[in-house]
Amino acid sequence: MSLVIRSYPGNRNMDKALIAAKFGKGDLKFETPPFAMMTDNKTPEFLAKNPVGKVPVLDTPEGSIFESNAIARYVARKSDLALLGTTDIEIAHIDQWTEFYTHEFEAGLFAILPHIFGRNKFEKDSQFNAEIQKIKKSLAVLEYWFSHDASRQFIAINRVTIADIILVVGLNAAFEFVVGEESRKEYPKTIEYVDRLMATEQFSSVLKKNWKTEDAKF
Repeated sequence: MSLVIRSYPGNRNMDKALIAAKFGKGDLKFETPPFAMMTDNKTPEFLAKNPVGKVPVLDTPEGSIFESNAIARYVARKSDLALLGTTDIEIAHIDQWTEFYTHEFEAGLFAILPHIFGRNKFEKDSQFNAEIQKIKKSLAVLEYWFSHDASRQFIAINRVTIADIILVVGLNAAFEFVVGEESRKEYPKTIEYVDRLMATEQFSSVLKKNWKTEDAKF
């Protein structure tokens, strides 16, 4: 099946779907035609696919999809249904950690990144620091989760799921742009979890480890 990614090159939110595809049999093929932000995403043709005007959008033979988590779930269904859970309780546990990522961790991360990249700068360092604390609070939750059960290898159930894929993509971005080496030492079990998954072929073929040495500054 041929799938077309509508986005600027290197959009990290597409990494979730690309990793999910690695769990399949290689049946999915991704095309990435040239895409100009602030031009192509403003056209009537693009807005008919995503009225928000944001990327990524995935064109499939069945229709177009926006929102990166929805795209990742679609690809998971086409690659390996086990990534989404096979029982009601597995699905619920996967959903709860995906929701945690979206509403707790990602909220802080996506507030910080535009500031770091020079867009939508915070006016006060207190605003910046408040978002940093959101990220570190979420990291503390993850550290507790992996610390209080030494046998836990994955976030939701006893194997890799879409929740792990979504979470590790976000954590890798946070460690590259926001959370420096000294701060990461506070979360050894979380780092161990990320390192373990990023060492697998499915993750390592998509993600690169370029982690910061110092915390991001206002």
